[in-house]
Amino acid sequence: MVQHHGEQETIRRMKLLRSQGFTLTAIAEALNALGVPTKTRRAKWSAKTVQQVLDANSDAKAVEVGAITGSTPARKAR
Repeated sequence: MVQHHGEQETIRRMKLLRSQGFTLTAIAEALNALGVPTKTRRAKWSAKTVQQVLDANSDAKAVEVGAITGSTPARKAR
């Protein structure tokens, strides 16, 4: 997967807001208010789109949280 800096920053921002208790709708509204483009650059952010992005990046979230807290995330059972 090729990582795009702008996309990674948006994902990081979503995770941070979610960890602070923001609802999916509030995150979408914040991204729209800040003018953050969606991947297609045509649509506005919605709660559903935010959820899909967070779900698709849930493994990265566990690693990021582990790096911040110094804990090791649990491994998935195979």
